[in-house]
Amino acid sequence: MSFLIEATARTPKVEIDKTAFSMIGECFPENISEFSEPVVKKLKEILSETESYEVIFELTYFNSTAAMFLFELMTLFETSAQKGASVDVIWRYADDDDTIEEAGEDFRDVFV
Repeated sequence: MSFLIEATARTPKVEIDKTAFSMIGECFPENISEFSEPVVKKLKEILSETESYEVIFELTYFNSTAAMFLFELMTLFETSAQKGASVDVIWRYADDDDTIEEAGEDFRDVFV
């Protein structure tokens, strides 16, 4: 029941299974819907059945369109937590990457 999208020059690696989600790399796809729809569909399926879930974001760059997709993902994780699941979100970034660090703080401020 594992789901994998390999990284490309414009999209991150995405892995989804019953207990964890990870997104690693750069995210600025040419067609955000084509990239995001299968991810959202799989996450909805998994999150409806889970009690505990680990989420890891390790992005090095994302554009404003991808930020909207990330917001959608965070909303899914928050909804799952509100329904009683334990959801642990980890936002990783390079020590010198203030932009990605601040984006993570912005998401935390909205969703915590």
